[in-house]
Amino acid sequence: MFAHDKRFPDIYKKGQPLIRGEKIPNFWAIHFLKSDGTEMGDLYLAKKFEFSVLKDKMTLAVKRVGKGIPQAKFNKIRDEYVECAFRFEIREFKQAKKDFEGFIKNTKIKCNLVADAKEKIKQIDAMYKDLLKEAKEKVQNEDFESGFNALYELEQWYYGLKPAKEIKKAIKELTAELNKNKDAKKAIKQAKKNQAAMKMWQKAQGYYLNKKDAKGDKTMRKIASQYPDSDYSIKSTELIQIKVPLAEPKAEKPPTGAAGG
Repeated sequence: MFAHDKRFPDIYKKGQPLIRGEKIPNFWAIHFLKSDGTEMGDLYLAKKFEFSVLKDKMTLAVKRVGKGIPQAKFNKIRDEYVECAFRFEIREFKQAKKDFEGFIKNTKIKCNLVADAKEKIKQIDAMYKDLLKEAKEKVQNEDFESGFNALYELEQWYYGLKPAKEIKKAIKELTAELNKNKDAKKAIKQAKKNQAAMKMWQKAQGYYLNKKDAKGDKTMRKIASQYPDSDYSIKSTELIQIKVPLAEPKAEKPPTGAAGG
């Protein structure tokens, strides 16, 4: 069968036998995509037994579309990118950066997602500077709760990366500076709890990513019980309520031996 022809390892796609919503039996469809994942609009049909015709059409298609990416291949690349982006979204920057670098290295074809991955790495390397400055200014303006919360979250985001040292140094200096301020000490204590809750939140999200929902749910419940006054306690409780809707109260049974009338 042509689908196993080694001369076209990255070109063919055995498509669904559908066109304009109508099923056409005994046909193969070939779809090509642009680098952003949108279809080029070229659809090649050939009868099941006309393999020589199909080969000719595919050869012409490859020459015409040039940088077209077969849909199955693009979907695989897209799924790998989504997993990297997920780590970025939950601010697990060390793993996100490592995954993006691996994605760029392993993706041999030109596509927009590679450019996006490079841009995300640049963001990881640069975005902490403004956020660190902003958090320090909040603390210096005596907005201790918001400022220290931002600092400790930022430290967790960059855990294991070079900026974490600079963030840690800023926290240490501000803590020493405000050592006798009761409000600052209270805010630092709460910020540390929030950071620990965030660490568990990231861990739970990792479980969900790896399809270990039971472990993810268990970790979310731990956040709610161990850090009830943290920002992540509210998030985890809401997520569990969405995933596991509260059971409806059971109807009360009538007393045994009740008169039937």
